[in-house]
Amino acid sequence: MVHEFSPRITIRQGENGCPSMRRKTKALRGHDWTEISQAKWALRRLLGDLGCDIESSYFAIMDMKYPDEMNAKGLLKSSDDQMVEYAKQAYYAVQNLASVFDSDLHRVKDFGCKADTTQSVSVFEYKNVKTGFHVVTMSLDGDIPSDNTAKTKVDFVCSSLKIKTPVYVDLREGVVYRIPKRHVRFQGEKSTLKAVPIYDSPIVITDRANLHIIATSE
Repeated sequence: MVHEFSPRITIRQGENGCPSMRRKTKALRGHDWTEISQAKWALRRLLGDLGCDIESSYFAIMDMKYPDEMNAKGLLKSSDDQMVEYAKQAYYAVQNLASVFDSDLHRVKDFGCKADTTQSVSVFEYKNVKTGFHVVTMSLDGDIPSDNTAKTKVDFVCSSLKIKTPVYVDLREGVVYRIPKRHVRFQGEKSTLKAVPIYDSPIVITDRANLHIIATSE
């Protein structure tokens, strides 16, 4: 319908945020939100839109003081006089995401990946046009994000991945781990990833060359 007026018009998803606490805080106030679940939501919404080629913006940078209440959807915690108290967990989660995902990454549209689990899993693949290595995002997406940070180990069989030095990234925590060779096999048209720890917050499997990091953990 929009293109009937002009094919140059771009539709962008807006107001993707959620509260960082349960209170009378406008939209999505009926759930027990915390800073942990807010950080998970931010990552899932932004990567979900990106994986569907939808331009999006995150709502909002900072909590908003309304005449009747504080709308606590900001990445930054606000005081009653609208001064920044501190950066929330979601702020650092989005910062971690932005350090990996830039214009060098192009989505692989024909990517296929099967997870050995009955749970709903969101999986997308990208290729870094400068390094040639792939980036894969994974998260459980069947429920509203919770405070539970326990991970479930799941096996994946995916389309061919180009990764030389595999690493595992928890975007919420901002930690990078080396993946043992026994857990990965990149061979021919099929790639096998064994015992990948996933949960309801996006993790990344990629090559170390795609990251600007100082060190990795085991």
